[in-house]
Amino acid sequence: VRYVPINFLVGGKTNKSKVAASAESVLDMLCRLNEVYAVGNIQFYLFGGIKYIYNDAFYENPGIANELFVNPYREITAVDVLIGKKADTPGGGLGVTLGHYNPGKDWIVIKTSEINYSSETFPHELGHYLSLNHPHNGWDSDPWDASLHGNPVSITSSPSNPSVAIELTNGSNCENSGDFLCDTPADYNLGFGWNNCNYTGGAMDPNGILLNPDENNFMGYFLQCANDYNFSDGQMALVNADLDIRQNVLAVNW
Repeated sequence: VRYVPINFLVGGKTNKSKVAASAESVLDMLCRLNEVYAVGNIQFYLFGGIKYIYNDAFYENPGIANELFVNPYREITAVDVLIGKKADTPGGGLGVTLGHYNPGKDWIVIKTSEINYSSETFPHELGHYLSLNHPHNGWDSDPWDASLHGNPVSITSSPSNPSVAIELTNGSNCENSGDFLCDTPADYNLGFGWNNCNYTGGAMDPNGILLNPDENNFMGYFLQCANDYNFSDGQMALVNADLDIRQNVLAVNW
Protein backbone atom coordinates (compact mmCIF):
# COMPACT_ATOMS: atom_id res chain seq x y z
CA VAL A 1 0.00 0.00 0.00
CA ARG A 2 1.23 3.48 -0.89
CA TYR A 3 0.44 6.13 1.73
CA VAL A 4 -0.18 9.72 0.68
CA PRO A 5 -0.47 12.64 3.18
CA ILE A 6 -3.21 15.24 2.73
CA ASN A 7 -3.00 18.75 4.15
CA PHE A 8 -6.54 20.03 4.79
CA LEU A 9 -6.87 23.83 4.99
CA VAL A 10 -10.34 24.80 6.19
CA GLY A 11 -11.59 28.37 5.91
CA GLY A 12 -13.07 30.19 8.88
CA LYS A 13 -14.59 33.60 9.48
CA THR A 14 -12.06 36.20 10.53
CA ASN A 15 -13.83 36.55 13.90
CA LYS A 16 -13.70 32.73 14.31
CA SER A 17 -17.49 32.50 14.59
CA LYS A 18 -17.81 29.89 11.80
CA VAL A 19 -15.74 27.36 9.88
CA ALA A 20 -16.50 25.99 6.44
CA ALA A 21 -16.42 22.33 7.53
CA SER A 22 -16.35 20.39 10.77
CA ALA A 23 -13.52 18.02 11.58
CA GLU A 24 -16.03 15.15 11.56
CA SER A 25 -17.17 15.90 8.00
CA VAL A 26 -13.58 16.21 6.76
CA LEU A 27 -12.76 12.81 8.27
CA ASP A 28 -15.90 11.29 6.72
CA MET A 29 -14.74 12.58 3.33
CA LEU A 30 -11.27 11.14 3.92
CA CYS A 31 -12.74 7.74 4.83
CA ARG A 32 -14.71 7.65 1.59
CA LEU A 33 -11.59 8.59 -0.35
CA ASN A 34 -9.69 5.68 1.17
CA GLU A 35 -12.46 3.22 0.36
CA VAL A 36 -12.48 4.42 -3.25
CA TYR A 37 -8.71 4.32 -3.81
CA ALA A 38 -8.12 1.05 -1.97
CA VAL A 39 -8.61 -0.73 -5.31
CA GLY A 40 -5.35 0.90 -6.43
CA ASN A 41 -3.55 0.09 -3.15
CA ILE A 42 -3.44 3.80 -2.26
CA GLN A 43 -4.40 5.24 1.12
CA PHE A 44 -4.46 8.84 2.30
CA TYR A 45 -3.88 10.21 5.78
CA LEU A 46 -4.04 13.50 7.67
CA PHE A 47 -0.82 15.48 7.55
CA GLY A 48 -0.30 17.32 10.83
CA GLY A 49 -3.98 17.62 11.68
CA ILE A 50 -6.67 19.83 10.12
CA LYS A 51 -5.56 23.45 9.76
CA TYR A 52 -7.89 26.46 9.92
CA ILE A 53 -7.33 29.73 8.08
CA TYR A 54 -9.43 32.45 9.70
CA ASN A 55 -9.94 34.93 6.92
CA ASP A 56 -13.30 35.97 5.46
CA ALA A 57 -12.14 35.92 1.83
CA PHE A 58 -10.62 32.46 2.19
CA TYR A 59 -13.71 31.22 4.05
CA GLU A 60 -16.01 32.38 1.24
CA ASN A 61 -13.95 31.33 -1.80
CA PRO A 62 -10.50 29.90 -1.08
CA GLY A 63 -9.63 29.19 -4.72
CA ILE A 64 -9.65 32.88 -5.59
CA ALA A 65 -8.53 34.31 -2.24
CA ASN A 66 -5.19 36.10 -1.85
CA GLU A 67 -2.50 33.44 -2.01
CA LEU A 68 -0.58 35.21 0.75
CA PHE A 69 -3.14 33.85 3.22
CA VAL A 70 -2.56 30.30 2.00
CA ASN A 71 1.20 29.97 1.55
CA PRO A 72 2.16 29.79 5.25
CA TYR A 73 -0.14 26.77 5.66
CA ARG A 74 0.89 24.81 2.57
CA GLU A 75 3.03 21.66 2.72
CA ILE A 76 5.40 20.65 -0.05
CA THR A 77 5.24 16.99 1.05
CA ALA A 78 1.44 16.70 1.09
CA VAL A 79 -1.60 17.19 -1.11
CA ASP A 80 -2.99 20.64 -0.30
CA VAL A 81 -6.81 20.72 -0.11
CA LEU A 82 -8.57 24.06 0.40
CA ILE A 83 -12.11 24.05 1.81
CA GLY A 84 -14.53 27.00 1.74
CA LYS A 85 -18.12 27.96 1.12
CA LYS A 86 -17.52 28.15 -2.66
CA ALA A 87 -15.03 26.57 -5.04
CA ASP A 88 -14.94 29.05 -7.91
CA THR A 89 -12.01 28.95 -10.32
CA PRO A 90 -9.77 31.98 -10.92
CA GLY A 91 -11.42 34.04 -13.63
CA GLY A 92 -14.67 32.11 -13.25
CA GLY A 93 -14.14 30.28 -16.53
CA LEU A 94 -15.86 27.08 -15.39
CA GLY A 95 -18.86 28.79 -13.80
CA VAL A 96 -20.20 27.39 -10.53
CA THR A 97 -18.16 24.36 -9.51
CA LEU A 98 -18.39 21.82 -6.66
CA GLY A 99 -14.61 21.59 -6.61
CA HIS A 100 -11.61 21.91 -8.89
CA TYR A 101 -7.94 21.10 -9.23
CA ASN A 102 -5.73 24.10 -10.00
CA PRO A 103 -2.65 22.81 -11.87
CA GLY A 104 -0.86 26.16 -11.61
CA LYS A 105 -1.10 26.18 -7.81
CA ASP A 106 -1.13 22.38 -7.55
CA TRP A 107 -3.93 22.39 -5.01
CA ILE A 108 -7.49 21.09 -4.79
CA VAL A 109 -10.45 23.28 -3.80
CA ILE A 110 -13.69 21.75 -2.45
CA LYS A 111 -16.85 23.61 -1.42
CA THR A 112 -18.61 23.06 1.89
CA SER A 113 -21.58 21.17 0.46
CA GLU A 114 -19.25 18.40 -0.78
CA ILE A 115 -17.46 17.79 2.53
CA ASN A 116 -19.20 14.56 3.53
CA TYR A 117 -19.06 10.82 3.07
CA SER A 118 -21.50 10.54 0.17
CA SER A 119 -20.13 13.11 -2.30
CA GLU A 120 -18.03 11.91 -5.23
CA THR A 121 -16.43 15.34 -5.74
CA PHE A 122 -13.25 14.72 -3.72
CA PRO A 123 -12.37 11.37 -5.37
CA HIS A 124 -13.00 13.05 -8.74
CA GLU A 125 -10.76 16.07 -8.04
CA LEU A 126 -8.06 13.89 -6.50
CA GLY A 127 -8.14 11.97 -9.77
CA HIS A 128 -7.37 15.20 -11.64
CA TYR A 129 -4.54 15.92 -9.18
CA LEU A 130 -3.11 12.51 -10.08
CA SER A 131 -3.27 13.20 -13.85
CA LEU A 132 -6.68 11.76 -14.81
CA ASN A 133 -8.75 13.49 -17.49
CA HIS A 134 -12.50 13.36 -17.90
CA PRO A 135 -13.64 10.52 -20.19
CA HIS A 136 -15.21 13.38 -22.15
CA ASN A 137 -11.92 15.24 -22.48
CA GLY A 138 -12.27 17.65 -25.39
CA TRP A 139 -15.96 18.24 -24.72
CA ASP A 140 -15.58 19.85 -21.28
CA SER A 141 -17.08 23.22 -22.18
CA ASP A 142 -19.21 21.98 -25.07
CA PRO A 143 -21.43 19.00 -24.17
CA TRP A 144 -22.70 17.11 -27.20
CA ASP A 145 -25.67 18.78 -28.87
CA ALA A 146 -27.11 17.24 -32.03
CA SER A 147 -28.01 20.66 -33.42
CA LEU A 148 -24.40 21.84 -33.07
CA HIS A 149 -22.32 18.71 -33.56
CA GLY A 150 -24.58 16.48 -35.64
CA ASN A 151 -25.90 12.97 -35.02
CA PRO A 152 -23.93 11.06 -36.11
CA VAL A 153 -21.29 13.54 -34.97
CA SER A 154 -20.05 15.41 -38.02
CA ILE A 155 -16.89 17.02 -36.62
CA THR A 156 -13.46 15.40 -36.57
CA SER A 157 -11.86 17.16 -33.61
CA SER A 158 -13.27 17.88 -30.17
CA PRO A 159 -15.07 21.22 -29.82
CA SER A 160 -13.43 22.31 -26.54
CA ASN A 161 -9.95 21.19 -27.59
CA PRO A 162 -9.32 20.75 -31.34
CA SER A 163 -6.06 18.92 -30.61
CA VAL A 164 -8.06 15.98 -29.22
CA ALA A 165 -9.65 13.68 -31.79
CA ILE A 166 -13.30 12.64 -31.58
CA GLU A 167 -13.24 9.29 -29.78
CA LEU A 168 -14.84 6.42 -31.69
CA THR A 169 -17.09 3.93 -29.95
CA ASN A 170 -15.14 0.95 -31.30
CA GLY A 171 -12.02 2.11 -29.43
CA SER A 172 -9.85 2.21 -32.55
CA ASN A 173 -8.43 5.67 -31.71
CA CYS A 174 -8.63 5.49 -27.92
CA GLU A 175 -4.96 6.32 -27.41
CA ASN A 176 -5.21 9.79 -28.96
CA SER A 177 -8.76 10.79 -28.07
CA GLY A 178 -10.94 11.31 -25.00
CA ASP A 179 -8.96 10.63 -21.84
CA PHE A 180 -6.34 8.68 -23.84
CA LEU A 181 -7.22 5.48 -21.99
CA CYS A 182 -8.65 2.44 -23.75
CA ASP A 183 -10.78 0.95 -20.97
CA THR A 184 -13.04 4.00 -20.55
CA PRO A 185 -15.70 4.19 -23.29
CA ALA A 186 -16.30 7.24 -25.48
CA ASP A 187 -18.26 10.00 -23.77
CA TYR A 188 -19.05 13.40 -25.29
CA ASN A 189 -19.90 15.00 -21.91
CA LEU A 190 -23.21 13.18 -22.03
CA GLY A 191 -23.63 13.31 -18.27
CA PHE A 192 -23.84 17.10 -18.19
CA GLY A 193 -27.48 17.86 -17.39
CA TRP A 194 -28.54 14.20 -17.71
CA ASN A 195 -30.92 13.50 -14.82
CA ASN A 196 -30.31 9.81 -14.11
CA CYS A 197 -27.66 7.08 -14.24
CA ASN A 198 -28.83 5.44 -17.47
CA TYR A 199 -27.89 7.33 -20.60
CA THR A 200 -30.39 6.81 -23.43
CA GLY A 201 -29.87 10.07 -25.33
CA GLY A 202 -28.94 8.40 -28.61
CA ALA A 203 -25.66 10.19 -29.36
CA MET A 204 -23.78 8.51 -32.22
CA ASP A 205 -20.10 8.74 -33.10
CA PRO A 206 -18.92 9.73 -36.61
CA ASN A 207 -19.39 6.11 -37.72
CA GLY A 208 -23.05 6.15 -36.69
CA ILE A 209 -22.49 3.85 -33.70
CA LEU A 210 -24.37 4.65 -30.50
CA LEU A 211 -22.28 5.78 -27.54
CA ASN A 212 -22.46 3.74 -24.36
CA PRO A 213 -20.66 5.82 -21.71
CA ASP A 214 -19.71 4.47 -18.28
CA GLU A 215 -22.15 6.43 -16.14
CA ASN A 216 -20.51 5.07 -12.97
CA ASN A 217 -17.01 6.31 -13.64
CA PHE A 218 -15.75 8.80 -11.05
CA MET A 219 -14.26 11.05 -13.71
CA GLY A 220 -17.49 11.46 -15.70
CA TYR A 221 -20.31 13.92 -15.14
CA PHE A 222 -23.19 11.59 -14.35
CA LEU A 223 -24.34 12.68 -10.89
CA GLN A 224 -27.26 10.36 -10.11
CA CYS A 225 -25.61 6.98 -9.67
CA ALA A 226 -26.31 6.45 -5.95
CA ASN A 227 -22.59 6.56 -5.08
CA ASP A 228 -21.97 3.40 -7.10
CA TYR A 229 -18.89 4.88 -8.77
CA ASN A 230 -15.57 3.34 -9.77
CA PHE A 231 -12.25 3.89 -11.50
CA SER A 232 -11.15 1.73 -14.41
CA ASP A 233 -8.00 -0.41 -14.24
CA GLY A 234 -6.35 1.95 -16.70
CA GLN A 235 -7.18 4.96 -14.56
CA MET A 236 -5.74 3.33 -11.44
CA ALA A 237 -2.58 2.38 -13.34
CA LEU A 238 -2.19 5.99 -14.48
CA VAL A 239 -2.76 7.29 -10.93
CA ASN A 240 0.00 5.02 -9.64
CA ALA A 241 2.28 6.07 -12.48
CA ASP A 242 1.69 9.69 -11.50
CA LEU A 243 2.60 8.89 -7.89
CA ASP A 244 5.86 7.44 -9.19
CA ILE A 245 6.64 10.96 -10.41
CA ARG A 246 5.17 12.79 -7.41
CA GLN A 247 7.70 11.35 -4.97
CA ASN A 248 7.31 14.42 -2.74
CA VAL A 249 3.83 13.32 -1.64
CA LEU A 250 4.68 9.68 -0.97
CA ALA A 251 5.31 8.87 2.67
CA VAL A 252 8.87 7.62 3.18
CA ASN A 253 9.02 7.67 6.97
CA TRP A 254 6.71 8.08 9.95
